[in-house]
Amino acid sequence: MEGSNFLYQSVVVYSCDVGYRLEGAAHIECLSNGTWSSKVPSCDVISCPSPESPANGLVLYSDHNYGATAEYGCSDGYRLSGLALRTCQSDGSWSGSIPACNVVNCSLPVAPDSGSAEFHCRHYGCHLLFDCSEGYKLRGVGSHLCGRDGRWSEAPPICQPIICEPTPVYIDHGLINFTTTSFMSAATVMCDEGYESDVTTLTCQQDGGWACGDDSQCRGLDCAPVVCPAVAPSENVTLVVPQIPTFGSQLTAECQYGFKLVGDRVRECLANSTWSGTQAYCHLITCPAITPGEHTTHTLTDDSRGVGTTAKFSCDSGYKLEGEKAITCKESSEWSSTVPTCEPIVCGEPPTLLNGLTKYQELSHGSNASYICNRGWVTWTAMFNCVALAKLICTRRYELKGSQVRRCLGSGTWSGFTPKCSIINCSPPSSIVHARAHYENLSFGSQLIFSCSNG
Repeated sequence: MEGSNFLYQSVVVYSCDVGYRLEGAAHIECLSNGTWSSKVPSCDVISCPSPESPANGLVLYSDHNYGATAEYGCSDGYRLSGLALRTCQSDGSWSGSIPACNVVNCSLPVAPDSGSAEFHCRHYGCHLLFDCSEGYKLRGVGSHLCGRDGRWSEAPPICQPIICEPTPVYIDHGLINFTTTSFMSAATVMCDEGYESDVTTLTCQQDGGWACGDDSQCRGLDCAPVVCPAVAPSENVTLVVPQIPTFGSQLTAECQYGFKLVGDRVRECLANSTWSGTQAYCHLITCPAITPGEHTTHTLTDDSRGVGTTAKFSCDSGYKLEGEKAITCKESSEWSSTVPTCEPIVCGEPPTLLNGLTKYQELSHGSNASYICNRGWVTWTAMFNCVALAKLICTRRYELKGSQVRRCLGSGTWSGFTPKCSIINCSPPSSIVHARAHYENLSFGSQLIFSCSNG
């Protein structure tokens, strides 16, 4: 549209660019009231319908407006037939027609001589398997795959007669004896003395290798030392056995402390998978029974009197043990010392008593010793110097301090402590008519002086 001033009955004509469609009236007129006969139209972009994907294929596009492109492709195993690229045109249609995806096939396979070819299809992704007849082996790849380009992945293989590789004639501690290495021929395994093999015969197999019985890889081909069976130890027996007791190895039997070995201490693994000698067992070492003497009692820490058993001894009251209080059973089946005896307990002579007397009849356990102090006396001795004065002196008397009776104990000592005879003080003097007493104290040797009253 051109111009800016339009008169009554002026007409405006609208048009769109290529690829756009007019939406609204293409012509509008200026009316007498100064308005247009219709709204101003718009130009909308032209769109094509969404493109369809071909069977077994796909289509890729960003949008479907005018000028947009759609790119076609096929799934693996299919080949595109038709346009690979289409364009959205100004009339709202796609250029050209929808392409097709046709399946890709590989060539028909041919079986090799003395062999076969097995397949179920020939299009992309199909497998082809080749195999040979018994006594032949495949040279080449046995499994082929039909590719997206219509070609098999590998070249056709051929079938060749099977020839096994020669085995080693000598192996450790043995040899292999054979004459031919053709399919199904056999070889024999021969081991040295004291050795054995899980395999006795090898057979040339279909895969070109030697099979050992059910083991196609002949893992047990070597001649290994003979292995002797495990030996269960007897009670109280400790066996020192190699981790793998092979031919020529030894086991050693040891007894636990307090037991003596009976049988073969060392045994050897023989070529026939047995052990030499006889199985050992352990006999309990015991010491002789104890017969205690008179007045003797004993106890055992173990009634079996085995090694390490301790016998403890004690005496009846009034007797003491002469010898060891406890003896132990040794591995030599002997007690560590002679059985002790119980002898009567005798106390030494009781100590003498100063200013007293000790009396006893026996010195054996339970006997008594009694103590008596000298009786002494207590008097006041008068010494008259004159009629008016009398002088008196306190003389001795004793009393027992401590146990009067002591008993001879089981330890061979006397009970209690040795008593003492202590001096007794004088009593206060009696009063005398017409006299007065004069003294400082009442102990032994003190003086008492009486003085008479005047007249």
